[in-house]
Amino acid sequence: MSVALLTVHIIVAVQAQKFTFPLRDLHNLFTMTAAISVGALALFSIPWFRQWSYEIFLRGHQLLAALFVYGTWQHLEARSGSSKMYFLVALGVFGLTTFLFQLVPLLYRNGLFAGRGYPRAEVSFSIKSNEHNERIDVTAAHVRVSLPRPVQVEAGQYINLWMPAVSLWSWAQTHPFTVTSWAKGPQNTMELLVQPCRGLSAHLARYATKAGETSVSFFALFTGPHGMSEDVRHYESILVIASGFGIAAAIPYMKKMIYGYYTRTLEARRLHLVWQVESRAEITGAEHLLNNLLEDDYKDYGYILNISIYMGDLAMEKLPSGQHKRVCFYQGAPDYRNIISVEASGALIKRQPGDPIKRLTNIRDEQRRTLVMASTTGKNRDRIRETVRSYLRQRVKLSELEYQPTESIH
Repeated sequence: MSVALLTVHIIVAVQAQKFTFPLRDLHNLFTMTAAISVGALALFSIPWFRQWSYEIFLRGHQLLAALFVYGTWQHLEARSGSSKMYFLVALGVFGLTTFLFQLVPLLYRNGLFAGRGYPRAEVSFSIKSNEHNERIDVTAAHVRVSLPRPVQVEAGQYINLWMPAVSLWSWAQTHPFTVTSWAKGPQNTMELLVQPCRGLSAHLARYATKAGETSVSFFALFTGPHGMSEDVRHYESILVIASGFGIAAAIPYMKKMIYGYYTRTLEARRLHLVWQVESRAEITGAEHLLNNLLEDDYKDYGYILNISIYMGDLAMEKLPSGQHKRVCFYQGAPDYRNIISVEASGALIKRQPGDPIKRLTNIRDEQRRTLVMASTTGKNRDRIRETVRSYLRQRVKLSELEYQPTESIH
Protein backbone atom coordinates (compact mmCIF):
# COMPACT_ATOMS: atom_id res chain seq x y z
CA MET A 1 0.00 0.00 0.00
CA SER A 2 2.81 2.42 0.88
CA VAL A 3 4.54 1.70 -2.42
CA ALA A 4 1.29 2.26 -4.35
CA LEU A 5 0.60 5.59 -2.63
CA LEU A 6 4.19 6.71 -3.18
CA THR A 7 3.97 5.76 -6.87
CA VAL A 8 0.82 7.84 -7.32
CA HIS A 9 2.46 10.77 -5.52
CA ILE A 10 5.54 10.59 -7.78
CA ILE A 11 3.46 10.38 -10.97
CA VAL A 12 1.34 13.39 -9.99
CA ALA A 13 4.41 15.42 -8.96
CA VAL A 14 6.31 14.63 -12.17
CA GLN A 15 3.24 15.42 -14.26
CA ALA A 16 2.92 18.79 -12.49
CA GLN A 17 6.53 19.52 -13.52
CA LYS A 18 5.69 18.68 -17.15
CA PHE A 19 7.51 15.35 -16.86
CA THR A 20 10.87 16.90 -16.08
CA PHE A 21 12.77 15.49 -13.14
CA PRO A 22 16.48 16.42 -13.37
CA LEU A 23 18.59 14.56 -10.81
CA ARG A 24 21.13 17.39 -10.93
CA ASP A 25 18.72 19.14 -8.63
CA LEU A 26 19.67 18.07 -5.09
CA HIS A 27 16.04 18.17 -4.03
CA ASN A 28 15.09 15.69 -6.75
CA LEU A 29 18.06 13.47 -5.87
CA PHE A 30 16.92 13.12 -2.26
CA THR A 31 13.39 12.47 -3.47
CA MET A 32 14.62 9.64 -5.69
CA THR A 33 16.71 8.24 -2.80
CA ALA A 34 13.64 8.02 -0.57
CA ALA A 35 11.53 6.46 -3.35
CA ILE A 36 14.14 3.84 -4.24
CA SER A 37 14.55 2.99 -0.54
CA VAL A 38 10.83 2.26 -0.17
CA GLY A 39 10.81 0.15 -3.33
CA ALA A 40 13.85 -1.80 -2.15
CA LEU A 41 12.22 -2.31 1.27
CA ALA A 42 9.18 -3.83 -0.43
CA LEU A 43 11.42 -6.08 -2.52
CA PHE A 44 13.47 -7.08 0.54
CA SER A 45 10.26 -8.11 2.31
CA ILE A 46 9.99 -11.18 0.08
CA PRO A 47 10.49 -14.21 2.40
CA TRP A 48 13.26 -15.62 0.19
CA PHE A 49 15.68 -12.85 1.24
CA ARG A 50 15.03 -13.53 4.91
CA GLN A 51 15.59 -17.27 4.48
CA TRP A 52 18.70 -16.77 2.35
CA SER A 53 20.53 -14.68 4.97
CA TYR A 54 18.71 -13.22 7.93
CA GLU A 55 21.65 -11.00 8.96
CA ILE A 56 21.89 -9.39 5.51
CA PHE A 57 18.11 -9.04 5.41
CA LEU A 58 18.02 -7.32 8.81
CA ARG A 59 20.91 -4.92 8.18
CA GLY A 60 19.64 -4.12 4.69
CA HIS A 61 16.17 -3.42 6.08
CA GLN A 62 17.58 -1.06 8.72
CA LEU A 63 19.84 0.74 6.24
CA LEU A 64 17.04 1.26 3.72
CA ALA A 65 14.71 2.54 6.44
CA ALA A 66 17.34 5.07 7.53
CA LEU A 67 17.86 6.17 3.91
CA PHE A 68 14.12 6.63 3.49
CA VAL A 69 13.86 8.83 6.59
CA TYR A 70 16.87 10.92 5.55
CA GLY A 71 15.74 11.28 1.95
CA THR A 72 12.20 12.21 2.97
CA TRP A 73 13.45 14.85 5.44
CA GLN A 74 15.66 16.43 2.79
CA HIS A 75 12.77 16.27 0.33
CA LEU A 76 10.63 18.26 2.78
CA GLU A 77 13.28 20.95 3.34
CA ALA A 78 11.86 23.01 0.48
CA ARG A 79 8.30 22.55 1.69
CA SER A 80 6.36 24.40 4.35
CA GLY A 81 7.09 23.93 8.02
CA SER A 82 3.80 22.06 8.49
CA SER A 83 5.00 19.25 6.17
CA LYS A 84 8.05 18.66 8.33
CA MET A 85 5.90 18.82 11.44
CA TYR A 86 3.58 16.10 10.09
CA PHE A 87 6.61 13.96 9.29
CA LEU A 88 7.98 14.40 12.82
CA VAL A 89 4.58 13.51 14.27
CA ALA A 90 4.54 10.32 12.16
CA LEU A 91 8.02 9.40 13.39
CA GLY A 92 6.93 10.13 16.96
CA VAL A 93 3.87 7.88 16.65
CA PHE A 94 6.05 5.15 15.17
CA GLY A 95 8.53 5.48 18.04
CA LEU A 96 5.76 5.41 20.65
CA THR A 97 4.10 2.31 19.20
CA THR A 98 7.49 0.61 18.98
CA PHE A 99 8.10 1.38 22.65
CA LEU A 100 4.67 0.19 23.78
CA PHE A 101 4.35 -2.93 21.67
CA GLN A 102 7.97 -4.08 21.41
CA LEU A 103 10.18 -2.58 24.10
CA VAL A 104 7.75 -2.92 27.03
CA PRO A 105 6.97 -6.62 26.30
CA LEU A 106 10.71 -7.24 25.85
CA LEU A 107 11.48 -5.75 29.28
CA TYR A 108 8.62 -7.64 30.92
CA ARG A 109 9.23 -11.09 29.42
CA ASN A 110 12.97 -10.92 30.04
CA GLY A 111 12.40 -9.98 33.69
CA LEU A 112 14.47 -6.81 33.47
CA PHE A 113 14.22 -4.47 36.47
CA ALA A 114 12.00 -7.03 38.26
CA GLY A 115 14.68 -8.60 40.46
CA ARG A 116 14.17 -12.06 38.94
CA GLY A 117 17.48 -12.33 37.15
CA TYR A 118 18.04 -12.41 33.42
CA PRO A 119 17.58 -15.10 30.77
CA ARG A 120 20.57 -17.39 30.32
CA ALA A 121 21.24 -19.46 27.22
CA GLU A 122 23.07 -22.76 27.80
CA VAL A 123 24.58 -24.05 24.58
CA SER A 124 25.76 -27.60 23.92
CA PHE A 125 26.87 -29.14 20.65
CA SER A 126 26.54 -32.23 18.48
CA ILE A 127 29.85 -32.80 16.74
CA LYS A 128 31.54 -35.22 14.39
CA SER A 129 35.26 -35.77 13.96
CA ASN A 130 36.84 -34.98 10.63
CA GLU A 131 38.79 -37.98 9.33
CA HIS A 132 41.18 -35.84 7.27
CA ASN A 133 42.32 -33.49 10.05
CA GLU A 134 41.94 -32.83 13.75
CA ARG A 135 39.23 -30.23 13.24
CA ILE A 136 35.79 -31.06 14.58
CA ASP A 137 32.64 -30.30 12.63
CA VAL A 138 29.62 -28.99 14.52
CA THR A 139 26.45 -30.56 13.15
CA ALA A 140 24.02 -28.81 15.52
CA ALA A 141 23.91 -26.48 18.50
CA HIS A 142 21.36 -27.08 21.25
CA VAL A 143 20.28 -23.93 23.07
CA ARG A 144 18.31 -24.02 26.30
CA VAL A 145 17.03 -20.58 27.35
CA SER A 146 16.15 -20.28 31.06
CA LEU A 147 13.43 -17.68 31.60
CA PRO A 148 12.80 -15.41 34.61
CA ARG A 149 9.09 -15.45 33.72
CA PRO A 150 7.17 -18.36 32.14
CA VAL A 151 6.16 -17.77 28.52
CA GLN A 152 3.36 -19.40 26.55
CA VAL A 153 4.70 -20.69 23.23
CA GLU A 154 2.47 -22.31 20.63
CA ALA A 155 3.74 -25.05 18.33
CA GLY A 156 5.62 -23.67 15.34
CA GLN A 157 6.36 -20.25 16.81
CA TYR A 158 9.82 -18.68 16.94
CA ILE A 159 11.76 -16.14 19.00
CA ASN A 160 14.37 -13.55 18.07
CA LEU A 161 17.42 -14.20 20.23
CA TRP A 162 20.08 -11.64 21.19
CA MET A 163 23.35 -12.94 22.70
CA PRO A 164 25.77 -9.98 22.88
CA ALA A 165 28.73 -11.86 24.38
CA VAL A 166 29.08 -14.51 21.67
CA SER A 167 31.36 -12.45 19.43
CA LEU A 168 32.68 -8.93 18.90
CA TRP A 169 29.75 -7.88 16.73
CA SER A 170 27.02 -10.13 18.13
CA TRP A 171 25.68 -7.22 20.20
CA ALA A 172 24.39 -5.85 16.88
CA GLN A 173 22.78 -9.13 15.80
CA THR A 174 19.55 -10.93 16.56
CA HIS A 175 18.45 -14.15 14.94
CA PRO A 176 15.10 -15.99 14.69
CA PHE A 177 15.02 -19.56 16.00
CA THR A 178 12.08 -21.96 16.07
CA VAL A 179 11.22 -23.14 19.58
CA THR A 180 11.39 -26.94 19.60
CA SER A 181 10.00 -27.35 23.12
CA TRP A 182 6.25 -27.41 23.70
CA ALA A 183 4.02 -27.54 26.77
CA LYS A 184 0.32 -27.18 27.43
CA GLY A 185 0.96 -24.17 29.68
CA PRO A 186 3.67 -21.51 29.96
CA GLN A 187 7.28 -22.73 29.75
CA ASN A 188 10.09 -21.90 32.17
CA THR A 189 12.69 -22.89 29.58
CA MET A 190 12.71 -22.80 25.80
CA GLU A 191 14.75 -25.22 23.71
CA LEU A 192 16.17 -24.40 20.28
CA LEU A 193 17.86 -26.52 17.61
CA VAL A 194 20.36 -24.37 15.72
CA GLN A 195 22.00 -25.12 12.38
CA PRO A 196 25.53 -23.66 12.21
CA CYS A 197 25.65 -21.65 8.99
CA ARG A 198 26.50 -17.93 9.17
CA GLY A 199 26.20 -15.01 11.52
CA LEU A 200 25.27 -15.75 15.13
CA SER A 201 24.94 -19.51 14.62
CA ALA A 202 28.43 -19.69 13.08
CA HIS A 203 29.90 -17.77 16.02
CA LEU A 204 28.20 -20.17 18.44
CA ALA A 205 29.79 -23.16 16.72
CA ARG A 206 33.26 -21.83 17.54
CA TYR A 207 32.63 -22.56 21.21
CA ALA A 208 32.31 -26.30 20.57
CA THR A 209 35.99 -26.98 21.31
CA LYS A 210 35.78 -25.04 24.57
CA ALA A 211 32.54 -26.71 25.66
CA GLY A 212 33.56 -30.28 24.89
CA GLU A 213 30.88 -32.60 26.26
CA THR A 214 29.50 -29.90 28.58
CA SER A 215 27.85 -26.59 27.74
CA VAL A 216 28.66 -22.89 27.68
CA SER A 217 26.39 -20.21 29.11
CA PHE A 218 25.61 -16.73 27.78
CA PHE A 219 23.50 -13.78 28.82
CA ALA A 220 20.59 -13.55 26.40
CA LEU A 221 17.48 -11.52 25.64
CA PHE A 222 14.62 -12.49 23.37
CA THR A 223 11.52 -11.10 21.72
CA GLY A 224 8.47 -13.12 20.90
CA PRO A 225 7.12 -15.63 20.50
CA HIS A 226 6.29 -14.70 16.92
CA GLY A 227 4.45 -16.44 14.12
CA MET A 228 1.23 -18.38 13.61
CA SER A 229 0.39 -21.88 14.80
CA GLU A 230 -1.61 -24.34 12.71
CA ASP A 231 -4.79 -25.79 14.24
CA VAL A 232 -4.30 -29.59 14.14
CA ARG A 233 -7.28 -30.73 16.20
CA HIS A 234 -9.66 -31.87 13.47
CA TYR A 235 -7.62 -34.23 11.29
CA GLU A 236 -7.69 -38.01 11.55
CA SER A 237 -4.41 -38.55 9.69
CA ILE A 238 -1.47 -36.14 9.89
CA LEU A 239 1.61 -36.39 7.67
CA VAL A 240 4.61 -34.25 8.67
CA ILE A 241 7.28 -33.80 5.99
CA ALA A 242 10.67 -32.31 6.88
CA SER A 243 14.13 -32.12 5.38
CA GLY A 244 17.35 -31.27 7.19
CA PHE A 245 16.82 -28.77 9.99
CA GLY A 246 13.18 -28.45 9.03
CA ILE A 247 12.75 -31.06 11.76
CA ALA A 248 13.00 -28.18 14.26
CA ALA A 249 9.65 -26.79 13.08
CA ALA A 250 8.03 -30.24 13.05
CA ILE A 251 9.02 -31.38 16.57
CA PRO A 252 6.74 -29.06 18.63
CA TYR A 253 3.72 -29.91 16.48
CA MET A 254 4.29 -33.62 17.00
CA LYS A 255 4.67 -33.08 20.75
CA LYS A 256 1.35 -31.25 20.76
CA MET A 257 -0.37 -33.92 18.64
CA ILE A 258 0.84 -36.80 20.82
CA TYR A 259 -0.33 -34.93 23.92
CA GLY A 260 -3.69 -34.24 22.28
CA TYR A 261 -4.14 -37.89 21.33
CA TYR A 262 -3.76 -39.10 24.90
CA THR A 263 -5.79 -36.28 26.46
CA ARG A 264 -8.68 -36.78 24.03
CA THR A 265 -8.40 -33.27 22.60
CA LEU A 266 -7.27 -34.37 19.14
CA GLU A 267 -9.04 -36.43 16.47
CA ALA A 268 -5.82 -37.84 14.97
CA ARG A 269 -5.46 -41.62 14.84
CA ARG A 270 -2.21 -41.65 12.84
CA LEU A 271 0.87 -39.41 12.89
CA HIS A 272 3.59 -40.04 10.32
CA LEU A 273 6.89 -38.15 10.15
CA VAL A 274 8.84 -38.31 6.88
CA TRP A 275 12.30 -36.82 7.34
CA GLN A 276 14.85 -36.50 4.52
CA VAL A 277 18.50 -36.03 5.51
CA GLU A 278 21.83 -36.05 3.72
CA SER A 279 23.85 -37.98 6.31
CA ARG A 280 23.75 -39.67 9.70
CA ALA A 281 25.27 -36.55 11.27
CA GLU A 282 21.98 -34.68 10.79
CA ILE A 283 20.13 -37.46 12.60
CA THR A 284 22.55 -37.29 15.52
CA GLY A 285 21.80 -33.60 16.02
CA ALA A 286 18.08 -34.25 16.55
CA GLU A 287 18.25 -37.79 17.93
CA HIS A 288 17.30 -36.81 21.49
CA LEU A 289 14.26 -34.91 20.19
CA LEU A 290 13.01 -37.97 18.30
CA ASN A 291 13.66 -40.21 21.31
CA ASN A 292 11.58 -37.88 23.48
CA LEU A 293 8.72 -38.12 20.99
CA LEU A 294 8.85 -41.92 21.06
CA GLU A 295 8.88 -41.90 24.86
CA ASP A 296 5.86 -39.58 24.98
CA ASP A 297 3.97 -41.95 22.68
CA TYR A 298 3.42 -44.66 25.27
CA LYS A 299 1.47 -47.83 24.52
CA ASP A 300 -1.59 -47.67 26.81
CA TYR A 301 -3.83 -47.04 23.81
CA GLY A 302 -1.49 -48.20 21.06
CA TYR A 303 1.08 -46.09 19.29
CA ILE A 304 0.15 -43.15 17.08
CA LEU A 305 3.62 -42.06 15.85
CA ASN A 306 5.56 -43.60 12.96
CA ILE A 307 8.86 -42.19 11.68
CA SER A 308 10.37 -42.71 8.22
CA ILE A 309 13.90 -41.37 7.69
CA TYR A 310 15.26 -41.15 4.14
CA MET A 311 19.03 -40.91 3.88
CA GLY A 312 21.19 -40.71 0.78
CA ASP A 313 24.22 -42.57 2.16
CA LEU A 314 22.30 -45.45 3.78
CA ALA A 315 23.82 -48.81 2.86
CA MET A 316 20.59 -50.80 3.25
CA GLU A 317 17.37 -50.25 1.33
CA LYS A 318 15.13 -50.46 4.42
CA LEU A 319 16.11 -50.79 8.06
CA PRO A 320 13.45 -50.85 10.81
CA SER A 321 14.56 -49.59 14.20
CA GLY A 322 13.24 -48.69 17.63
CA GLN A 323 10.72 -50.39 19.86
CA HIS A 324 7.88 -51.98 17.86
CA LYS A 325 9.74 -50.91 14.69
CA ARG A 326 8.20 -47.44 14.72
CA VAL A 327 11.29 -45.93 13.05
CA CYS A 328 12.30 -47.05 9.55
CA PHE A 329 15.37 -45.94 7.60
CA TYR A 330 15.20 -45.83 3.80
CA GLN A 331 17.77 -45.22 1.11
CA GLY A 332 17.26 -42.40 -1.37
CA ALA A 333 14.54 -39.76 -1.61
CA PRO A 334 10.88 -40.11 -0.56
CA ASP A 335 8.17 -40.73 -3.13
CA TYR A 336 5.87 -37.97 -1.91
CA ARG A 337 3.06 -38.78 -4.33
CA ASN A 338 2.83 -42.36 -3.11
CA ILE A 339 3.19 -41.40 0.56
CA ILE A 340 0.44 -38.76 0.38
CA SER A 341 -1.81 -41.16 -1.54
CA VAL A 342 -1.51 -43.83 1.15
CA GLU A 343 -2.09 -41.38 4.00
CA ALA A 344 -5.13 -39.85 2.26
CA SER A 345 -6.67 -43.31 1.79
CA GLY A 346 -6.63 -43.97 5.54
CA ALA A 347 -5.43 -47.52 4.93
CA LEU A 348 -2.80 -47.32 7.67
CA ILE A 349 -5.07 -45.92 10.38
CA LYS A 350 -5.42 -48.53 13.11
CA ARG A 351 -8.28 -48.68 15.56
CA GLN A 352 -6.99 -49.76 18.98
CA PRO A 353 -9.20 -51.54 21.56
CA GLY A 354 -8.48 -48.82 24.10
CA ASP A 355 -8.81 -45.93 21.69
CA PRO A 356 -9.33 -42.90 23.95
CA ILE A 357 -11.82 -41.30 21.54
CA LYS A 358 -14.83 -43.46 20.71
CA ARG A 359 -15.51 -43.18 17.00
CA LEU A 360 -18.89 -43.78 15.36
CA THR A 361 -18.89 -47.06 13.48
CA ASN A 362 -20.86 -45.60 10.57
CA ILE A 363 -18.48 -42.70 9.88
CA ARG A 364 -18.05 -42.23 6.15
CA ASP A 365 -14.64 -42.18 4.49
CA GLU A 366 -15.62 -38.87 2.88
CA GLN A 367 -15.58 -37.26 6.34
CA ARG A 368 -11.97 -38.23 7.01
CA ARG A 369 -9.60 -35.26 6.91
CA THR A 370 -5.85 -35.45 6.28
CA LEU A 371 -3.33 -32.74 7.07
CA VAL A 372 0.05 -32.53 5.33
CA MET A 373 2.55 -30.28 7.13
CA ALA A 374 5.76 -29.33 5.34
CA SER A 375 9.05 -27.82 6.46
CA THR A 376 11.27 -28.73 3.57
CA THR A 377 13.14 -27.29 0.61
CA GLY A 378 11.49 -25.26 -2.14
CA LYS A 379 11.75 -28.04 -4.74
CA ASN A 380 10.12 -30.53 -2.39
CA ARG A 381 7.33 -28.10 -1.53
CA ASP A 382 6.60 -27.64 -5.24
CA ARG A 383 6.18 -31.41 -5.63
CA ILE A 384 4.04 -31.64 -2.49
CA ARG A 385 1.76 -28.77 -3.58
CA GLU A 386 1.19 -30.41 -6.96
CA THR A 387 0.35 -33.73 -5.32
CA VAL A 388 -1.98 -32.29 -2.68
CA ARG A 389 -3.98 -30.44 -5.37
CA SER A 390 -5.05 -33.78 -6.80
CA TYR A 391 -6.39 -34.90 -3.40
CA LEU A 392 -8.37 -31.82 -2.42
CA ARG A 393 -11.65 -33.67 -2.94
CA GLN A 394 -10.46 -36.23 -0.42
CA ARG A 395 -10.20 -33.46 2.18
CA VAL A 396 -6.41 -33.23 2.18
CA LYS A 397 -4.98 -29.90 3.32
CA LEU A 398 -1.41 -28.61 3.00
CA SER A 399 0.15 -26.40 5.68
CA GLU A 400 3.60 -24.90 5.08
CA LEU A 401 5.22 -24.15 8.43
CA GLU A 402 6.82 -20.86 9.50
CA TYR A 403 10.38 -22.16 9.15
CA GLN A 404 11.52 -23.56 5.81
CA PRO A 405 15.09 -24.89 5.36
CA THR A 406 17.32 -23.80 2.52
CA GLU A 407 18.14 -25.89 -0.53
CA SER A 408 20.50 -28.36 1.08
CA ILE A 409 18.80 -31.62 0.15
CA HIS A 410 19.40 -32.80 -3.38
